[in-house]
Amino acid sequence: MPKSSTVPSWIPACAGMTGLSKYHSCIEPFFNTLINNVIWQIFMSTASEQQDLNPGRNQLQTWAHFALLTAITVLLSTELTIINSLIPEIVISLNLSLDNASMASAIYMIVAGALMIPMGILGDKLGASRMIALGTLFFISGCATAGFADTAFDLILGRVLQGIAFAIILPASFASLNRGFPSGSQRTLAFGLFTSLVGSAAGFGSLLGALVAEYGSWRSVFTYLIPPFLVLTILYVSLAPKSTRQLSDSGQKGFDIPGAILLFVCLALLIFAIQQAPSQGLLWSKANSYFLGKAWNSPVSVTPYLLLSSAVMGLLLVTNQRLRERKGLAVIINYELFHIPNFIRGTNAFSLMMAAYFTVILLSAIYARYLMGETRLGAGAIIAMIGLGILLTSPITARLNSISRVHQLVICTALQLMTTMGLILSFENQATAAIIQGLLFLQGMTWSVSYAAASSLLLAMVPPVMSGAAVGLQSAHRYITIGLALALTTSLMINVSSWQAQDVDFSHLTEAHRMTLLLDYQFKHPAQQEAVPEHLSTAKNFEIQSFNHELEHVQEAMRNGINAGLLLCCGFITVALVSNLTLRERKQAA
Repeated sequence: MPKSSTVPSWIPACAGMTGLSKYHSCIEPFFNTLINNVIWQIFMSTASEQQDLNPGRNQLQTWAHFALLTAITVLLSTELTIINSLIPEIVISLNLSLDNASMASAIYMIVAGALMIPMGILGDKLGASRMIALGTLFFISGCATAGFADTAFDLILGRVLQGIAFAIILPASFASLNRGFPSGSQRTLAFGLFTSLVGSAAGFGSLLGALVAEYGSWRSVFTYLIPPFLVLTILYVSLAPKSTRQLSDSGQKGFDIPGAILLFVCLALLIFAIQQAPSQGLLWSKANSYFLGKAWNSPVSVTPYLLLSSAVMGLLLVTNQRLRERKGLAVIINYELFHIPNFIRGTNAFSLMMAAYFTVILLSAIYARYLMGETRLGAGAIIAMIGLGILLTSPITARLNSISRVHQLVICTALQLMTTMGLILSFENQATAAIIQGLLFLQGMTWSVSYAAASSLLLAMVPPVMSGAAVGLQSAHRYITIGLALALTTSLMINVSSWQAQDVDFSHLTEAHRMTLLLDYQFKHPAQQEAVPEHLSTAKNFEIQSFNHELEHVQEAMRNGINAGLLLCCGFITVALVSNLTLRERKQAA
C-alpha cells in the first residue's frame, strides 16, 4: 500500500470554502483517501518512482494490477462509440447538424491522437500510476461538462477533456503491459486479453449508451461513469508497487513543452480545416457560411486560413525540434522510432484498418436509425455484434501462437475487406438485421485478432525505455487517422445524399412533408412511412401516398451516401492490406 502523505492544511480549508464542510463526517474518510492516494501523490511524491507491473512481483499481484488497468481502459474505450446510437437525440436536443454531431464523436479521438506523443513521453518519465491518476481528473471533468451541456460548445468541450484523459492513460497502459510482460506466452495472453476487452468495449459502446439513455437521457451516458472510474483509479494507485529504481529515459534533458503545444495546435488546426471544408468551402466561401457561430463574410473560405496556420505551426515545430536537438534537450518526436523495422509501415496499415472499423460502426448506426427505423436500443444491439465478435474471439486470439503475427494481420485485413463489401451489398439490397449483424460479428472477430497481433508486433522491437514514446506515436497516428476518416466519410455521405436528393420532386408536397424530407436527408430527424387510413378523403390519401413515394427516393439517396462512405472504407483497407504484405517478423526468444 502507498505510504500516506501529510496533507497540508490548505487542502481541507479549500474544501470548507467550497461548501463541503457541512458533509464533513460523511466524506472525510473518502476525501482523505482521494487526497493521499491520488491527487497528492501526483504532485508531491519524490523519493521513489512507482514502477509499472514490476516483473519481480508474484503472479497474483501482477494479474490483479493488470485487471485494474484493463478495467480503467475499458471504461475509457466505451466513450469512443457511446453516442453513436444517440445521434438523432443529440441533434434534436442541441439543434446540431449531423457533421457537428459526428464531430462531437470524433473530437474525442482527434484530441487524444494529437496529445498521445507528448503524453507517452511524459509517461516514460512519471510512470503509469501518476499518469492514470492525472488522466482521471481530466476524465471526470469532461464527463461532468458533457453531461450538463446546454450548447454544442459545452458538449464538444467535455469531449475534448475526455480526449485529453484518453491521451494520458492509454500510452501509460500499453507501456505498463510492455514492461510487465516482456516476452513469452504471458505476453501473448496479456496483450490478447487487454486488446480484446478494450476493443469489445468500443463495440459495445453504442448499446451501452442506448441502455443508459433508456433510464435517463443522452446526458446520462457521461455522468454515470464518474463513480466507477474514480473508485478504480483509487484502487489502482493504492495498490501500485513502489520501487527505488528510477525509470530510465533516453538520456535527454527535460520535457519538450513547446513542442507538445506546437504539435497539438498544428494537428488540431489541420483536422479542423478538413472537417470544416465541406460546409465552408475548400477555397471560396459558400453562401451563408458561419464560423464559430458568426457569419463569415470573406470571399475566401476559412479553410485556407486554417491550413496556412497549421503549416506555420508545423514549421515552428520543426525549428523547435532542431534547436533542442543541438542543445541535447528532449524532443517531442523521437526519430529513433522511424528506424525500427516494421514500426512505421505497420503503424500506417493498422491505423487505416482501425479507421475503417470505427467508420463502419458509425455508418451502421446511422443506417439502422435512419433507414431501418430502429430505436436507439435496436441500433445499439446491431452494433454490439462487433463487440460480441471481439469478446468471443478473445480466447482464440490469446492462443494463436502457431500463426505468425504478420500472417494474422494479412488474413484479418482480407476478411475485413470482404465483410465491408458485404455490408455495401446488404445495405443496397435492404437485407435483414440478422444478415447485417452476422457481417458485423465477423468484423469484430477480425478486429480482435488484428488488434492483438499489431499491438504486440509493433512494440516487440521497441526498447522498454521507449515504450511510452512508441505507444504515443502509434496511438496518435491511429486516432488522428480515425478522426480524419470519420470527418471525411461523414462529409462524403452528406454530400452524396444531398446531391442525389436534389432530384426528388418536392413541389406537390405540403410544407410539413417537405420539411420532414429535408430534415431526413440532412440526417437531422429520421422520417418514417405514413399509414393511409381508409376513412380519409381521396385528396388526403394522395398526399400521404405522394409523401411515401418521395420518401423512398430520399432514402435511396441516403443509402447511396452511406455506401459511398463504406466504399471509402474499402479503399482504406486495401491500402492497409498492401502495406501488411510488406511486413516481416523477427524471431524473439521466449
